Amino acid sequence: MKQPPLPYRSVSARRGARALWGAAVALLFLVGGMGNAHAQETEEGVQQVFIQCCVERVEQRIENEERVRYLQGNVRLLQDSTYLQSDRAVQYLDRDEIFFFDNVLIADQGDSLRADTVFYNRRSKVGEALGRVELSDGEVRVFAPAALHFTDEKRTDFMQGVTLVDTTSTLTSLAGTYYSDESRADFAGLVQLTSDDTFLQADAVRFYREEEISHAYGRVLIERFERDEGQEETPADSLTRTYLLGDYAYNDDKQQRSRVEGRALVYQLRYEDDQLDTLMLRADWLYTQEKEGHRQIIGRGEVQSWQADFAAVADSAVYDRYQPGYFPVPGDAPPDADTLEALLADASPEAIRTGAPAATAADTAPDTTTSADAAASRSSAATAADTTAAGRAEQEPPPAGASPLPLTPLSPDRGHEAEEPLEEARLFRDPVGWFEESQMSADTIRVRSGGGAPVDSIFGRGHVFLAQLDSTTQRIHQLRGRQLEGISTPDSMRAFDVWPNAAAVYHRHTEAGAPDGALRVRADASFFRFEGDELKYIHFAPNIEGQYWEEELVPDPLELDGFLWLPELRPTQAALLNAVPEQRVQLFMYLAGKLLPDRPPPPHHWLRRGVLDGTPLPELPDDMPLAPPGEVPLPRPDAPPSNPPPSNPPPNDAPPDTDAP
Repeated sequence: MKQPPLPYRSVSARRGARALWGAAVALLFLVGGMGNAHAQETEEGVQQVFIQCCVERVEQRIENEERVRYLQGNVRLLQDSTYLQSDRAVQYLDRDEIFFFDNVLIADQGDSLRADTVFYNRRSKVGEALGRVELSDGEVRVFAPAALHFTDEKRTDFMQGVTLVDTTSTLTSLAGTYYSDESRADFAGLVQLTSDDTFLQADAVRFYREEEISHAYGRVLIERFERDEGQEETPADSLTRTYLLGDYAYNDDKQQRSRVEGRALVYQLRYEDDQLDTLMLRADWLYTQEKEGHRQIIGRGEVQSWQADFAAVADSAVYDRYQPGYFPVPGDAPPDADTLEALLADASPEAIRTGAPAATAADTAPDTTTSADAAASRSSAATAADTTAAGRAEQEPPPAGASPLPLTPLSPDRGHEAEEPLEEARLFRDPVGWFEESQMSADTIRVRSGGGAPVDSIFGRGHVFLAQLDSTTQRIHQLRGRQLEGISTPDSMRAFDVWPNAAAVYHRHTEAGAPDGALRVRADASFFRFEGDELKYIHFAPNIEGQYWEEELVPDPLELDGFLWLPELRPTQAALLNAVPEQRVQLFMYLAGKLLPDRPPPPHHWLRRGVLDGTPLPELPDDMPLAPPGEVPLPRPDAPPSNPPPSNPPPNDAPPDTDAP
């Protein structure tokens, strides 16, 4: 019978008859007799084990009414494609079990497992490894104090603290399972995944090593280091940091995208000109992706956002940051791939799993920008190609009946001459936004800043209502219409244009700050120019009608139809953090830990084996549902014998085994 090639050099006949005789005797002892030494299968259907060894000492005895054989030195075992070797071994002849001790190696089809001790069952082909366990396939190495190795399934369960290391990532946890054929790791219990520009921690993680894709469950925290153009060699500590927290996360390192669900939070920190810029978003789910020259965050479901100069609530939101040279062309209608419906579809669970957009009714929302709005925007942009938004504030208002000029801060060169990025926020489905002392509501809101322009701009479409608190009189100025465009310059100049069906309420005050009457005006369009809180210019046209009240005759309340003033809903940084206290603690502990001096992790033996007997660790489901899976205990090997075999086998004058050949 032709045997498979052995992963070691076999004994040569030239070494002498004595060596061959010793090998033959060892072979007979280990296979249990000459009559079936060459059989492929026993009566019970168990595949035969072929062993070649040159053991230094072999001894067999009866212990607890079962046959036990002790071997020392150069122990080798081959079963099908599985090869085992060690310095010492103890074979339990009646149970098809072997204990391997010292420098144990299990090799099978490119995979190798090393350990101090392995308890191997020849029937199930399962090995229980203890002490300095290491699994390797040439590309990945997995370390743990204990493991359960399933040879046929190409699966290894690790416990008491496990670390996986490959060329791009390091994964650690209390326990886990590695599937060699699938290059997949299911880790649970204080899981941490580290790569070049990403850190992830969670209660449980399913990690596809070759694809660099991970599914994280329970108390998820992801930290991303984002590099702008020209920052390829910049240390991570100097980059934009984005933290994502939630109950579940999908993370794709190769595509640089993540989706977080369940109490989702994005917390972004960016240093610019030695100043810290912070962005926070909370929603039912959040999606982030970084492409060349463009970063994007999409939120859906009770979105709340906060920045130092702008806060908002909405059903859906899209935040973009463009690098110079990648700006969108102003006035162009959004491409099909950039509508809210398409964006939500691209960020859906189906799309991120299959790589193809798959919009569903639950995951899409219509973009309220109409084709007429888009056409008007394109026409307006062409008219104002050479006019900056800052200059518009100083121009005369357009003639009666004319369409107002656009207030876009962008030039048609896609920002090639700009030296700073462009940031844009788009809010959908009845959003409300706050900036300074103003509140704006509409069907959709768009806010832009940066991009080399000296102004920030805001756009509203559909049922626009702008309310502003007068800091002097503590009364609320009001502005209403179907569309709004506004700008704000660094020198405190502000302009707001509203059309059509414009209406406004303005409260006057004396130089001493006392209330001095109010004005309500209706017209097709209205144009306001402010310097600070002071109104410098106002124009209405055409079809004007209005009413003025002296102070003692001002109605109380004086409100336009659709009046909305909700300062109590304005998100704050503290409120977003405190909405989920455990996330606030988790983020604080993580950030505080990064400030501590580096120190090595505790040794694995600090993690007692008993930790697995406590709260069961979750097993990740095969179909990867978005909801956290149910909790089931991980498998663990039985404890080894309380009395392992001695370092030296029994003396040669021990009582013989009368049943042995």
